[in-house]
Amino acid sequence: MVVKQEHSGRWGYMPKAFIIPSSPISQGGEMSGQQREQDLAALRTTYQLLLNESSRLNILYSDVERSIETLETLSKLEKQELGPVILPIGAFLSIMLNKVSTDKVLVQMGANIYAEMSPDKAIEELKGKLEEIRKELIQIQVNLRQIEASLIAAEQGGRVARRT
Repeated sequence: MVVKQEHSGRWGYMPKAFIIPSSPISQGGEMSGQQREQDLAALRTTYQLLLNESSRLNILYSDVERSIETLETLSKLEKQELGPVILPIGAFLSIMLNKVSTDKVLVQMGANIYAEMSPDKAIEELKGKLEEIRKELIQIQVNLRQIEASLIAAEQGGRVARRT
């Protein structure tokens, strides 16, 4: 089994490692039927976990993009206060705020630590977050292709072994 260490990112939401099973199955070597099935199961499980992570990161990417769009709109406002504003705070629950200041926003930096900054500075920070997510998605796609190739090779090898 190969553990590919990945940088967790300063935002704290990136996985620290991808575990890609490595065995004779992915290298075309000899192995018992039971070992082959265990390795195939590990590859399929890893594949599914990476797909789930990819979906989660795609959702996060979209959320960050929407946040940037909102901040760009806020930074264009001449008025520093808005109100009244409805703020969603949970499923089926919102609160009404009479005045909201738009000159400063809070950006989560990781580990429940927030930094107050201007909307323009927050846009810069979020664009950095987008780039980290994009890089992580690319790495996940590379890993998924590697696992797909291993699974295809294993299935083809299994068919040849069964015929003989």
